[in-house]
Amino acid sequence: CISAKMLKRRYIGFDDDEGYIEIARCRIGAVEPVLI
Repeated sequence: CISAKMLKRRYIGFDDDEGYIEIARCRIGAVEPVLI
C-alpha cells in the first residue's frame, strides 16, 4: 500500500505490471473491511 503512494503510478495502463497487482491487492484489502 505504501509503495503505491511512493511510486505514484497511474492505475490505468499497469494491468500487466506486478506493481499494479500489489496496489490492487492493497486497495481491495482496504475496501473489504468497509464493505463487511
